[in-house]
Amino acid sequence: IGVGVNVRDAPDTAISLRMLGVKNMTAKDMMQRLSQRILSLYDGWQTDGFSEIRSRWLEYAVNMGNMIKVRLPNQ
Repeated sequence: IGVGVNVRDAPDTAISLRMLGVKNMTAKDMMQRLSQRILSLYDGWQTDGFSEIRSRWLEYAVNMGNMIKVRLPNQ
């Protein structure tokens, strides 16, 4: 799993939580909230199965079924 969250600053082509109006968030705060949420989802998966997580994920999968373009460093 790879997760990246720009808390205070971001590269030119990205956005940070601070840019979205989230004030006084530290990297530590973000990690605590993220880890709590991941553990909550994991507990739900163990208790109720994966279907609820999958359904919620699909709500955010805006490009499902669409052609995407992949750019590699040399291609």
